[in-house]
This record gives sequence, C-alpha cells and structure tokens, in this order.
Amino acid sequence: MRLWTIQTEEAWRTLTERGYLCCSQAVVDRDFIPACQWMASQMITYIGHPANGIALPLWAWYRYNNDRHQRPDLRRSGHLPRGTRGYRIEFVIPDDDVLLSDSELWHYVLNYWYLPDSERDGATSSALHDCPPCSWSQPPRNQCVNKMIWISWERVFDLDWSDEYVAAPRENQSIQATFWQLDLVQVATVDSFIAR
Repeated sequence: MRLWTIQTEEAWRTLTERGYLCCSQAVVDRDFIPACQWMASQMITYIGHPANGIALPLWAWYRYNNDRHQRPDLRRSGHLPRGTRGYRIEFVIPDDDVLLSDSELWHYVLNYWYLPDSERDGATSSALHDCPPCSWSQPPRNQCVNKMIWISWERVFDLDWSDEYVAAPRENQSIQATFWQLDLVQVATVDSFIAR
C-alpha cells in the first residue's frame, strides 16, 4: 500500500538516523492522547499488537482528498505549525500493517461524539440527549451511553458505508491510515516544505 505521512524535521532526522520511526507520546497533544489510545486498541484488534512496546500509532494519508487527490497538498495550510519545516514522506507498507479509516468521521472520536448511522438515529438517540455534553476528560456517567458511543465509533472503519446525513460515499472520502512503525527502507520519496 502506498501512503503519505507528514512529519516534522525532528521526526525526519530520527527516521534517517535510527532507520525507523514510531510515535512518541511526548510529541502528541495531550488532549488527543485518549483518542489515539482508542485507535491503538482498534489497531490491535484489526492488525495485531505492535512490536517493541509501541503504544501509539503513526498517521498517514491513503487518500488526502477524495479519489482524485491521494497525496497531501503542500500548498494547503494545517499540516504543521505555520513557518516550520516539514516533510511529506511517501512510502510503501504491507496492507496487513495498516488500518484505514474515514478522516472526517474520525472527528467524532476526537470530540467524544456519538456517530449516528443515519439522520433518524442521530435524532432518536434519546439516551444521549439526556446527557450533558461530554468529552474525553468528562465522559458520560451512564456506562450504557458510554458503551453506545464507543460502539458507534467502529463505523469510521467501514469505508463502504455512506449516508447522506453522516458519511460521504467512498469516492469522496478522505482516508487516513494508522500503522505502528515506519522503516527507512519503506520510503519512496521525500518532499521538504515550509508549512503555511
């Protein structure tokens, strides 16, 4: 599978010096760590345990912007903090080492929102309507609601599912990839850029 990851200058240096790169919890925004841990637990289920005690996944793009734009567009902002040097790394990795998910739907996990399977499901989830807004730092007290939210997130992995209210058809999805480790020998091309 051909993927593209955006990495910092420090990460690129680590990859070239060590010959591999894995995620360090120290570089992850602390607000995102619980969602990343959830993704790691899903990766264990779908693709297996990581080697060497790796705790969090690396992220890449399988398809950056629908089926016509696979690699990230370096002319766009938001890849890294403005003015910093970054690297778009194209690499090839075995399919079995990757978990694909819908990047837009991933925001439901990041924000601890219930992911409805339809407009009707969203409107009739009465148990959720009775709860105050929740987040990773303040999950619902009701464990049934909590479980319902977590189960709903599994929809991010069903790339063939679409619903006009919730999920775009596959050809219009931005698809992210998570994996445990990037080896230098997997790298095909590297493009240096200054983030906008």
